[in-house]
Amino acid sequence: MHKKILLILLSIFILHMHPIFCTTEDVDLLWRARGLQALNNLENLTKKYNKSLWLETAIEYAFALHSSNKNNVHKIDSGLDFYKIILKADNSQLFCFNYIYDHKSGALIGVKIELLPKGWQIIVSPAYPNKIIVDIPKNDNKVFFDTNNPFDIYISKL
Repeated sequence: MHKKILLILLSIFILHMHPIFCTTEDVDLLWRARGLQALNNLENLTKKYNKSLWLETAIEYAFALHSSNKNNVHKIDSGLDFYKIILKADNSQLFCFNYIYDHKSGALIGVKIELLPKGWQIIVSPAYPNKIIVDIPKNDNKVFFDTNNPFDIYISKL
């Protein structure tokens, strides 16, 4: 329990650092800490869960997968680290959004949409710089992914 609290406090401190100053180890620690924070958030969400919270719960679950090495949500390939946010669509298809880091320096160098369920749409708008917006059918809310900060994912209406 103390380790969990310490990691959450450490993550809050590190999250305020600019990503350009992170090492590869810092990046991994950030994702693990956010995963632990998500586990805590999921405990609270499940207590008050209803259908309107499914998207928020799905995002927290996607982060929670990063709390350990046992899941396939972090991949190293060709000198790049891919940290995945995976959401399950109603039709059992998967949405997969990758944050890509240089493995040597730890610098965030890009994002990649690996999987997009049928009917889901991507919106890029000058009104929302550094955001990739995911439009999910039959849902009034959109998911906003920040291309500069992987931990600034939020749900809102356009």
